[in-house]
Order: sequence, then C-alpha cells, then structure tokens
Amino acid sequence: MAEVPLEKKIKVLMAASKRIQKEYLAYKNEIQQFENAIQGIEDNEENALKLKKQNELLIESKSMLPNTFQRLEENNQKLIDQVAELGMMNEELTEQAQQCIDQTQLFLNQINPAMI
Repeated sequence: MAEVPLEKKIKVLMAASKRIQKEYLAYKNEIQQFENAIQGIEDNEENALKLKKQNELLIESKSMLPNTFQRLEENNQKLIDQVAELGMMNEELTEQAQQCIDQTQLFLNQINPAMI
C-alpha cells in the first residue's frame, strides 16, 4: 500500500529535524576548531593573513547558528502541525513523530538563543 502524502511529509520532517540538529552541532564544532586555530596563530605570532582568514571563517560559522536554530524551530513547528493533522490514523508514526518533536524541543531548550 502506498504511503499517504501526509505520512510521507511527517517522515521527511522528522529526517530534516535530525539533519538540522547535526548541522547545528557541526557549526558549533567548526567554531571551536577555528577559535583554537586562531589562538594557536596568535600564540605563535604567525602571519596576519592567516589570522585574518581564520577570523573570517569563524565569523561565517558563527553567522550560521541563528539561521540553523530558526530552521530547526520552524521545522519542529511544521512537524507538530502535521502530527496534529494526522491524528491517530497511524499510531506508530504519531508516536515516532512525537518522540522526534520532544527530542528536538529538548535540543532547542539546551541552546541559549542569546549566546548564538
């Protein structure tokens, strides 16, 4: 039996939620790596060009955090809306989606938007 379009949308949103969370963590990791690299360059008093480039990369990664946070919030809201529309037509999928929603909300709550 073919999947109902709504069920497919929910599965896509669940996958997107996981992907966006990984993306956010990857940016956080990049930021830490760039900060460490900059500290190393400053400690060794290497050339200014390398320091400038690392600072540009750091700024670029930091600028992606608010966007990623917002996309994750929006995706989670879409998932909430789709699950409400699905109701109990597919209890297993509804339960999986609710777990994804709860996990995403926990992830979002751990992020301090003021620190982004």
